Amino acid sequence: MLIHRIAAQLYTAEALQAVEAGLDAGEDVTLAVSQSGRTLMAAAQFARRPRPTVYIVSGEDAADRAARSLAAYVGLAHVCRFPERKDYPWREQAPDDAVVAQRCEALGRIVRGDNCIMVASARALLRCVPPVESRYWESTTFAVGEEIPFDEVPQRLVGMGYTNAGAADAPGLFRVHGDTVEVFPAQEKAPVRIEFFGDEIDRIRRMVSSTGQTIGNEDSIEIFPCRELALTDEAVHNMHVALYRASQSDSKLAALLEMVDARIVTPE
Repeated sequence: MLIHRIAAQLYTAEALQAVEAGLDAGEDVTLAVSQSGRTLMAAAQFARRPRPTVYIVSGEDAADRAARSLAAYVGLAHVCRFPERKDYPWREQAPDDAVVAQRCEALGRIVRGDNCIMVASARALLRCVPPVESRYWESTTFAVGEEIPFDEVPQRLVGMGYTNAGAADAPGLFRVHGDTVEVFPAQEKAPVRIEFFGDEIDRIRRMVSSTGQTIGNEDSIEIFPCRELALTDEAVHNMHVALYRASQSDSKLAALLEMVDARIVTPE
């Protein structure tokens, strides 16, 4: 690739050799680079030493531009975005499932140690997320020929933040119809239909969300969560300890605790 030739030329400079040696030794290093050359330097370093990398900029527009620039250098497969969430707990605005899934996908790649560059704005990183030990970001993969109890599929999707609706026509929605499950993976551009024969996945097909028409077969589909909430056994237990007494005199709170027990965040 062109970036490898550029990197080889750049790293003839002693200053960059010192930076690379420091990074390889696990040390903190600082390099002053003009704004126009920052993505090039990050891409060059990544091309020479691929490793999990976080690239932070000052705003979402700048992050989008940086991601496109980095992808042009190192390839789209090696770049992911960690976008800012626009919803807040104290506002009525609903979360954007596609944004949450994109955040889960990007963070998951970094945690797994994938060789990728995660591009984020500073504001996107300010929002707290569950501890990495909760593994809330883990995806689920359905593959043709895999056996999984059919009744567990909707439960698994609900546990990942998906909503059982009448149609899978928007990210984060799914529906069960006979022996098929139609789901719109929040990180994808189109839904899929997972067809079962008993408890075995018989076929996975891409769909047109507006018409329901199938347009192609897939061997497998990876689905990322669309919520940043870890309803682990420990978390559920702590909620009960904190809220059980109050729930005895509050029917709404009691109903919410029952939803938590079922790992449901919002009613269907």
